[in-house]
Amino acid sequence: MGALILSGAVTGVSYTQARKLDFDFHHFYRDARYVWDHAALNPDRDNPDVLERRQLPFYLPVVALILSPMTFAGVETAAVIWSLLHGAALFASLSVLHRWASARTINGAAILGVACLAALPAIYEAARFSQVSFIVLALLLVGFAALESGRKTACGVLFGFAAVLKLLPGVLLIWLLFKRQWTALAVASGCIVIAAGGPCLIVFGPQQTAEYHREWLADNLSQDGRLGLVDRAEGSHFVDHRNQSIAAVVQRAFWPQHPEKAAWQPFALSRAACVRISLSLAALLALGLAVTTRRPAAALTRAALRAEFAAYLIAMLVLSPLLRQYYLVWCLPALLVLVGLVSHPPSPRSRRLGHAGLAIWMAGMAAWLWPTARVYGVHLLMLACIAALLAAAARSCNQSDNGQNQDSSSAPEAR
Repeated sequence: MGALILSGAVTGVSYTQARKLDFDFHHFYRDARYVWDHAALNPDRDNPDVLERRQLPFYLPVVALILSPMTFAGVETAAVIWSLLHGAALFASLSVLHRWASARTINGAAILGVACLAALPAIYEAARFSQVSFIVLALLLVGFAALESGRKTACGVLFGFAAVLKLLPGVLLIWLLFKRQWTALAVASGCIVIAAGGPCLIVFGPQQTAEYHREWLADNLSQDGRLGLVDRAEGSHFVDHRNQSIAAVVQRAFWPQHPEKAAWQPFALSRAACVRISLSLAALLALGLAVTTRRPAAALTRAALRAEFAAYLIAMLVLSPLLRQYYLVWCLPALLVLVGLVSHPPSPRSRRLGHAGLAIWMAGMAAWLWPTARVYGVHLLMLACIAALLAAAARSCNQSDNGQNQDSSSAPEAR
């Protein structure tokens, strides 16, 4: 019942914003409607009026295409469809997470309730901004559930479609590689290629499809696109305190010419130096996660595998060139794992890790109200710390459960 109420509330908030073409829904609607009317992407890419140009340059061309049918009857109908998708996606995610929470105890609903309460600010922001955050989360969680039950093809399809809808889930392909999930990895890779190109070839034709993807590559492979170094004219939310990405935080803290620089900069660096530092930090964080999660799925218990998966969902945020508050809803699985470690710890160390993770999260939520803390990347630090704690928790859970002759908690291919 609680999941239905929360999903209904998200549907209502999302609809209230979408019907006004407010926040991010208007970007999706404008580009999707253009495709519906013209069977082509908006060719205007540099109009001084930002609402007249193409709205989704960093999304694959197929995204506007697959969203175009919902615009057939105008804004009101599209808003209804969009908000219902959000609510249904959250409900699907909560259903998967309830099974996670119920694995060790009959109090799964209480554990899920506490996790949702802790995540409430992020859930509200995701609903208010009408982004694709809920849909991506549902695709990944349902895909993970499919992997756990041995349906590797289904997992690959869902992971692949999530990566087409939003590039960040591509990080999960690395996780599948480390887990030796070859079928899921192959299917996900093939799904990305087919889903990204097939519909475009049918609707746009080969020539336009090639041109649209060339433009997409130019936008995403340029230094500005990769590092979040977007001109302020594109929108202050790319460069001010709301963007908590590595590149944005480093620039604000050390680059004197930054349009939203921090009030106090420890020392001055050139833009090139900031780029090098950002890339180095991202590489170190990625390497640290890879080293601590390199064991195959067959060597992990189910609890350990879930903790690792939650850590990789956070990695999608930490390694993103744009880290806004509506992405934090992807931390919901991590919060569930942390609450579970506190309420039903497999070892004393696991409980300490759970307490530490929840304390860091709550401190980060409190700092949400302090723009200065966000200028210096408080949420980036929060996420990096929680990901590290989850990786440690996965190892702790694995050792504890193995010591207790693991049975039904074994991971895919472990038996």
